[in-house]
Amino acid sequence: MRWEQGADFMEWEVTGYEFPDRIPSGEGFDDDANWLVLSCRKSIGGRWQEGRAACLQTVDVERVVRLLTEYQDGRVHAFSFGGPEPNFYLRLKRTQSPNRHRLTLFFWNESGGESYGAAKEWVKIIDNGELEALRLFWRQVQTDFPVR
Repeated sequence: MRWEQGADFMEWEVTGYEFPDRIPSGEGFDDDANWLVLSCRKSIGGRWQEGRAACLQTVDVERVVRLLTEYQDGRVHAFSFGGPEPNFYLRLKRTQSPNRHRLTLFFWNESGGESYGAAKEWVKIIDNGELEALRLFWRQVQTDFPVR
């Protein structure tokens, strides 16, 4: 998924399980078998970064899909999602304009040498079409990488 605003952009994709060869134990939720790797490229304020981090799990993806659906249905008017690691979060809230939403994204490129304090949030006002594209992106991730 790629978001652009002027010269700034943030692009990310879930590239796979952190441990793709791990076979779940079959005894409850297998934590290690369900970590996902998020790859991110971004340029914010002229600062370019690229990296990957195992910063969310399959159950987190299910939660994001549920939150986005509840938001679209009007059951919640804002939400913030951050996985179990501090590398990634997204926030969404309605603006006062109909069909407009404030999207805040954050990715800390730990593997690329970016210090946590230097990482910047990326904010964009999106419309309903972009909101649906965001939900469909996460829904596809959920389909591609189910809980194991």
